[in-house]
This record gives sequence, structure tokens and C-alpha cells, in this order.
Amino acid sequence: MKLSPALVRDALAKAREARDCYELNYIEGRERVKYVDTLHDICLRYFGRAKSIKIHEHRILHLNAPYKGFYLSFNKEGNVEYEIVVMGGQNYCWKRLVICKELFHIILDEEKFENKSLRKLLDTATDRLNIGNENEPELFFQAELLSEIAAMEFLFPYSDREIIVKKAQEDDVVPDFGLVAVNYKIPTYFVKEYLSQQSMESLAPFKK
Repeated sequence: MKLSPALVRDALAKAREARDCYELNYIEGRERVKYVDTLHDICLRYFGRAKSIKIHEHRILHLNAPYKGFYLSFNKEGNVEYEIVVMGGQNYCWKRLVICKELFHIILDEEKFENKSLRKLLDTATDRLNIGNENEPELFFQAELLSEIAAMEFLFPYSDREIIVKKAQEDDVVPDFGLVAVNYKIPTYFVKEYLSQQSMESLAPFKK
């Protein structure tokens, strides 16, 4: 999927803003593992995105669903409220990633990103990162990957990824994806994805 560079820049700026707020205002701010409960608090207090954001786990297992989570928005008497739904049966690291991604959906939420078609949403499932200015898909398609990029910048920042990749290259080895996943409490799948050459090169122009 081709993404608008301007939108990627904005998504990463929001992720870094959230991370800076986390590190400056919370006791656990300097710890490597970032807690999504704290991000939830930042989303409400700092970004002022909603009156409430409820999170619950659905009884349907994620293995039987084409997605691992989603969010809903409601306008109640002029107050915006959100609900994040996490599909059941996911482990701790996957739940963290899914909730974080949906929280960034909320932080980045604008009317231009709205999508009322589940079919179109599912069509994005196999699309991956490809930043450019030609043949960019509709904005609600881009919003899916933008929220993921922001979530990963918050949980596993590009600066940390650079250090890991550089060390592996110096030692002429492949990064220990499993160990990185344990250290950052994120799924191994996303560690491999975001340490890949394509991902590192695509996001290099946006590094802080």
C-alpha cells in the first residue's frame, strides 16, 4: 500500500508526542516497555480525544475472525465516546499491540479517515508499507497502516530499531527477533516486519 508521506509524518509526530508525554509525566516513563494503560490515559487527558474510551475483549476468538481488533465511535449529546474491541484468545503481547494500534486510530481520528465498509477494511489486511505519492489508496485504507506505524513508533521506536540493526550488521548476524519481542513485549511478527530492510528504508526519511 502506498502511503502519503505527509500523513506518515503526521502519524509519527503524534506517536512521538505521546511518547514524550509518557516519559515526562509518568513514573514508569523511562522504562523500555511502554504500558498501553498509560497510553489510554494520555489519549484521554493529553490529546482530549474523547469523554471516554472503553476497552473490552470479545468472546469470539481471533482465530475465527479476519481481524484482531477494531474501534467504534459514538456521538452522545455532543460528546464523542469510543469503544475498542479486542478479539478473544490473544496473548499479552498481541493484546498490547492491538490496543495500542486502536488507541492511535483514535488519536489520529478525523472525518476524512472514516470508513463504514467492513469489506473495504478487510481488503487492507494483506497490504504492507510502501510510501510514495503515486496511486495512493483512499484515506481510510491508509489510516489502518498509519495507526500501526504510530503504535510501533510508540512501543518500539525507530531509533531503537536502528541500534539493533546496526549491531547485527557489525556482528554479521541476523537480529534475535524473539529476544527483541520479549524485551519490548510486542509480537515477533511485528519485530521482523519493522526490522526488515524494506521497513527501515521506507521509514528512514521520517526518523527523528
